[in-house]
Amino acid sequence: MRKSFILLFSAFTLAGLMLSCSKTNSPGDNNQSSGKEEDEVVEDLITIDGVFDDWKALNDDSYAVTELPDDEFQYTCLLKMMAAADKTNVYLYFEYQEEEEQTAAPMTIVIDADDDPDTGFSDYHWMNAGWDYAIESSAGFVGNSFKKMNDFKLLKPMEGYDGQARSWDPKNYTDGTAKGVKNKGVKENDVYTFEINIPRTLIKAEKKGLTIRVAAYVENQEWHENGILPIEDGIGATEMMEVYLP
Repeated sequence: MRKSFILLFSAFTLAGLMLSCSKTNSPGDNNQSSGKEEDEVVEDLITIDGVFDDWKALNDDSYAVTELPDDEFQYTCLLKMMAAADKTNVYLYFEYQEEEEQTAAPMTIVIDADDDPDTGFSDYHWMNAGWDYAIESSAGFVGNSFKKMNDFKLLKPMEGYDGQARSWDPKNYTDGTAKGVKNKGVKENDVYTFEINIPRTLIKAEKKGLTIRVAAYVENQEWHENGILPIEDGIGATEMMEVYLP
């Protein structure tokens, strides 16, 4: 009798172990797969190398894009602007058509890093603009070649500027070196295509899930705007481009 009891107990124990192993190794374990997805973090989404295949490979819902409208005839040099982001950087892509006899194209990229138009510095180029940082270069396109814009500056409105209209004056800003910003571009016929990265730490936009806003304009050697994006509804009537930060 005792021997039969031991054999029966052993059989139940073995069956329990087999059932446990079957559950642990189940390929349909949802908890394991969802945990893995949550841990996945995208880095180095775009390589700043002047080769734009990585932009073409992006999913439609992973970037923002705006193009020059067909009915815009005044600010025509910026043809296209795209924006994307990963864990470390915000990436921008531009297509720029130079004007005849133009020798330089100073460029300014403005960033509403907290997605609050009531903070920062107002800007007449866009509706509800209140930017917290600007990346500015005094050079870029010279002659028949693309000159790397290594002289980028980081501008930030002085404390207390709250989105109210103010005239441009250098004393209204603090500035510094835009450390970590890289850029690369190529020219084909009269169109420059170039890409830029902006470290999220540089603009204090490190919070996951934040939506920021960006826009850009370029000027000719006489400091007159000749390219503005976005500009779908006209200057001063268009919202800045939204960029989601993963």
